[in-house]
Amino acid sequence: MMAQQPRLLKLDQLQLTPETEGPALKPLSFSVNRGQIAGLFCRHSGYLTRVLRTIIGLEPIQGGTLTIAGDHVASERHQWPVGKRRATFIPAAESLFPQLTIRANIELALLQRRRTERIQLSQLLLEQLDLQGYSEHYPHQLQEDSLQRSKLARALATPHPLILWDEPFNQPNPAEQLMLGQDMQQLAELYQKTVLFGTTNVDALKTTASMAGVIHHGELLQWDSPYNLYHAPNSRTVANIFGSATLLPGLLHVNQSLTSELGTLRFNQRHLANELGGKSVTFLVRPDDLQLGSKSDPTAVVIGKSFHGTESRYLLQLEEGSLLTLNTPSHNNIAIGKKIAVQCRMDHLIIFLAESEQSLDLGPAQSI
Repeated sequence: MMAQQPRLLKLDQLQLTPETEGPALKPLSFSVNRGQIAGLFCRHSGYLTRVLRTIIGLEPIQGGTLTIAGDHVASERHQWPVGKRRATFIPAAESLFPQLTIRANIELALLQRRRTERIQLSQLLLEQLDLQGYSEHYPHQLQEDSLQRSKLARALATPHPLILWDEPFNQPNPAEQLMLGQDMQQLAELYQKTVLFGTTNVDALKTTASMAGVIHHGELLQWDSPYNLYHAPNSRTVANIFGSATLLPGLLHVNQSLTSELGTLRFNQRHLANELGGKSVTFLVRPDDLQLGSKSDPTAVVIGKSFHGTESRYLLQLEEGSLLTLNTPSHNNIAIGKKIAVQCRMDHLIIFLAESEQSLDLGPAQSI
């Protein structure tokens, strides 16, 4: 078993300076291990900007503590200046010097090295990020994807172990977003950097981050792996934000089963079955929790479909009217209007009691 990497960044009840308008901001607590790429999601990019600016030291804190690379850099009593925090901040707007070429911008971050090293390392970064043809261009001459890679190259060249990046995935092209995320993962590991980025793009968060947080109305609702945010969300809000979600009504039974329009699901949590048996709940169904069933399984009518290359996504209507989404390999070419049998198999049966916002995880479950 691999030893866990030490924490590089820790926020402990960090209280941001309140704004005159907007929702009250609750204290933030989370940590990022050395070498991780972590992301924060919020629908309002301005809040993410304030979090990152506070970590780098451009805004004061009102309470709590902030630790970077083992140094307590901020609390109510003391706040280190930006230059001492061993972190690089990439703002969403201009972060490169407009009067310098891309190569010169990178070399500026290498001033502590010898001239020959600066030339060699800047050339290496240009090659690794496919920027060789833009080395003598100025920032305003680059398209958005090349500009973002140039920002990453300069941040990797700095001596600081932590990179804070505001909205790296603002390119309209999903393929470019994916490539930037892959470059970030590979080169952050190569150059021993830890990255925390803020984004309004949930898909980029899923594909790039190893740890992620969902912020809603000024509160960090859950800090976890993208896998758990998707399959084991701790609230209805996270469930709806982090992917396609359907909440179906069901009834729990003491024999460790749940009955609903999808038939009967069997789960393993005996103590929760004894405690909650007889209660009406809603439960979370993701598109990948469903699969084509047999004749004995509940049926649904295909009312919509979309082709995604390796898979197709179908919109289904159950007999009692509820709508679900099913993903299948694209060779299962099912016609709209056809009635099909469906069954459920999930690693996490996530339920919600009555009007409760918080979830309960009943563990693995499958149709019987």
